[in-house]
Amino acid sequence: MSKHDSIINRERVATRVSVRTVKKGEAEPDAPGFDMTVERFTWLNKTACADLTIGHFFVEAGHAISEEVLNVCRGCPVRLQCLEHAYSMGIAGGYFGGMSPGQRRNYDIDQAKVFIANDPIKDLR
Repeated sequence: MSKHDSIINRERVATRVSVRTVKKGEAEPDAPGFDMTVERFTWLNKTACADLTIGHFFVEAGHAISEEVLNVCRGCPVRLQCLEHAYSMGIAGGYFGGMSPGQRRNYDIDQAKVFIANDPIKDLR
């Protein structure tokens, strides 16, 4: 798979998750600032997780993603945009911005931003 195909695939996944969220009534498409245009997802072109599969971030209930994968999130140049996407779209599952669904339920967006700002890459040696 080429890098271009990978980017398109991630855009499709983010769009599917977002559209599913809207259909379930968990996000309001008519709300001010709601944006489903391609421009809304351009941050996906800069993700550090381009070579990982969606399965790395959507794990079974009660399981966590590995520290190695979390370190990918911690070093990602668009970590904040990823996190904001999950909050703005009301996405209940999966890790976004390196935060679990449970963490996102327990923190509002401002608390989550502080959390990721203080969550450095960990030495796993």
